[in-house]
Amino acid sequence: MIIILAIMTAVYVAMVYGTIINMYRQKQKSYLAFKTITSIIFVLLGAAAYRISGSEFFAAFLPAYIFCLIGDVLLALAHEIDNNLKNPQFTLGVGAFAIAHLFFIWRIQMYMFAQVSIGGIIMSLLLGAYTVWTTKNSAFEYGSNKVPSILYALIVGFLGGMGIELLIGAITEGLGSPAYVLMALGMVFFMISDTILANKYFRKEARHWYGAAVLIFYYGAMGLLTVFPAIL
Repeated sequence: MIIILAIMTAVYVAMVYGTIINMYRQKQKSYLAFKTITSIIFVLLGAAAYRISGSEFFAAFLPAYIFCLIGDVLLALAHEIDNNLKNPQFTLGVGAFAIAHLFFIWRIQMYMFAQVSIGGIIMSLLLGAYTVWTTKNSAFEYGSNKVPSILYALIVGFLGGMGIELLIGAITEGLGSPAYVLMALGMVFFMISDTILANKYFRKEARHWYGAAVLIFYYGAMGLLTVFPAIL
């Protein structure tokens, strides 16, 4: 099963590359197909990791994986490829990702923290404050997405802050398994991806590399958050 997981991971990486290429070539139909298949693969990676370890994390995280998959499809349908951001697909896609983050936060809080994550609170406030600042900065144009973006940043920041706290704990105290370090990195990568994504969507002069960075960090995050139980 480990060999199968390795092969699936290689296919996943190749599909991520294909998704990025189709994004920059502005091929909407191909981008939608590649992105959908790539996101299905990360769910299958989680299932393969479960077959190896029998860890209950797969069942615990499965709703989050599914909502991420739904969000990916909806944002692709919203024509994010050229920042068109059609509604209702865009709003529904962001909502799906918000729900996915809340599932991750709930389950990770339950398994990994004895009390509410201080790192989560701090990072949530910092990312929320940064987003408020960008809504008032002339370099950004949020339109009707100001309030949803701030609320989303609070959620994303909390998950990323939990990841940072776990990484600090791994360095200072140890978490008992390298798998938890991979999980924590996935949480931080997710926050980085969404932060760059906000710049891609709403900065008036978005940098060319934003799109690739978003997908690399996002699919890196999902790869880590699905595969880590395999080494528990």
